[in-house]
Amino acid sequence: YVVIICGKSKMEWEKCTRLLLLNCPADLILLSETACTLITNIIKYPNDERYRTVKCSNKILQQKLFSKNGGLEFLLCAGFVMSNQDESNLKVLTLTPKSSAENTKNKKKSIPELTDYDIEDLRESIAWMEATVQDCLNLRASRLSKSVELSDSDSCAECLVQIRLPTGTTVTGGFMGNDLLQDIKSFARSYFTQLRSQDIELSLPHAAVNESLKGEAVLQKTLEELRLTPRAVLIATPTVDDTTVFKGKKSDAAVPVAQPAKSEVKKPSSVQLQQERKKILQAFKDDHS
Repeated sequence: YVVIICGKSKMEWEKCTRLLLLNCPADLILLSETACTLITNIIKYPNDERYRTVKCSNKILQQKLFSKNGGLEFLLCAGFVMSNQDESNLKVLTLTPKSSAENTKNKKKSIPELTDYDIEDLRESIAWMEATVQDCLNLRASRLSKSVELSDSDSCAECLVQIRLPTGTTVTGGFMGNDLLQDIKSFARSYFTQLRSQDIELSLPHAAVNESLKGEAVLQKTLEELRLTPRAVLIATPTVDDTTVFKGKKSDAAVPVAQPAKSEVKKPSSVQLQQERKKILQAFKDDHS
């Protein structure tokens, strides 16, 4: 089954990690502190609508959070829902209980009370952010220990991978040299709407070498082995020509759109959720241990 945590799949959290890696340490810390403060205030005042509604046009949040890679995606993973609710028809993020998120979307009324389960999800989101940021900083420190010259503005990622989507949009993710091509494929798939039934292929932008990235064996090779460091450009193509694999227009690709089909999702037990949360908090660190 597709594991759902804070209303989002594991793939969405991994996607958020790849985006956070694109930040330099200063931006990453600023993003983390701002996002965690925002969520901590909601935990303290769970039924205060002022804390649970965030205007994307807010200048302070634009500077400290939304202008950074992964800032918006983290809030969406944590349970915020994007809508057009303010008087100027600008984008607004609202945190609503999981059970009522769809019913309250795009409606102007008092948001329902959060449950204890929702509060626990928010705490888990903060824990995930703090652990992930520390892992990103540790990975950057390990590069410095190997006498790699880095400026303060350099990202935490060792490799920047641009992926061209069928919509014409290009998305970028942060990776390490010992990450696998499979990790890039998972990141690319998070921008497709069909998680399970729709597969994709990765290729280089030169026809003569496209075949080198095909096959299961190649997916298990590292980016260093494939010479995709420190920068690479890949093309993601659905294995079946289906125009429904994307939502909306080209501009929509910047917002997470991956949604599992309802028939494919099984609601995990509380024990499974707890186990999966622990796995996600450690997964990124274990990959590079």
